[in-house]
Amino acid sequence: MGTGNLRRHLKNCKMRSFMDVGKMILEKNSSGVDSRMPKFDADVFRELVALIIVRHDLPFQFIEYDGIRRCFTYLNADAKFVSRYTLKADVMKMFKREKEKLKVELSSVSGRISLTSDCWTSITTDGYISLTAHFVDNEWCLQKRILNFSFMPLPHSGIHMCDKVCGMLKDWEIQKKIFSITLDNATSNDVFAENLKGELDLFCVGGGGGVVFSCEVLCSYIESSGT
Repeated sequence: MGTGNLRRHLKNCKMRSFMDVGKMILEKNSSGVDSRMPKFDADVFRELVALIIVRHDLPFQFIEYDGIRRCFTYLNADAKFVSRYTLKADVMKMFKREKEKLKVELSSVSGRISLTSDCWTSITTDGYISLTAHFVDNEWCLQKRILNFSFMPLPHSGIHMCDKVCGMLKDWEIQKKIFSITLDNATSNDVFAENLKGELDLFCVGGGGGVVFSCEVLCSYIESSGT
C-alpha cells in the first residue's frame, strides 16, 4: 500500500499542536513554571479582609494575629499585610462608599419613607440612638435600612433627640421625604414628636401637621377601632 497520498496530505494540512493535561494546566514563563490560577491582587485581598472585619464583628487587630498571617502567607506568599490602623482606614472608606450607594437608593425612592427610632443607655451609662428607614422600592418590595446607630450624649431630652435625628435626616438628604416616624412611649418622645413636626416637611392629609406616631398612640388607636 503506497504512502504518497499521506505525504501529500501532510504538505497541504497545517499541523496541529497537542498538549497533555499537565501542559494545559501549567505554562512556562521566564520565571519558571507558573499555575494558570488568577493573579493575586493585593487590593482585592485588603478589601476582603476589611469585609471580614465588618461582617463578623472582629477587632482591627485581627490582621496582626500571627496565626492569621501565617495562614494567609501559606495560601499565597505574595500576600502583603497592613497594620490595624490601615485596616481601620480601609473599613472607613468602605463605609463611605456604601453610604453613598444608600443615599442614591433613598433618593430614587418614588414614595415616602417611614422611620423608627429608639434611644437607650448601656450598662456603662453610654447613650445610643438608632434610626431605621422603611420604604417600598420601585419593585413594590418592602425594604428596611439601618441609617444610624450613633452615640447619644446626655441629656436624652426630647429637644436634644429631635436635634440629633434632624441632623441625621439632613445628612441623608431625606428630610423632605418622610411619611411618619414611630417611637416608643417614653415621656421625652412626646416633646421629640412635637418638635420634629415643626422641623420637617412631613406627609400631611387635608392640611394636617404631619404624621408622628408613638407606640402608646398606636395602641390606643387599635383598641378604639377594634382592629
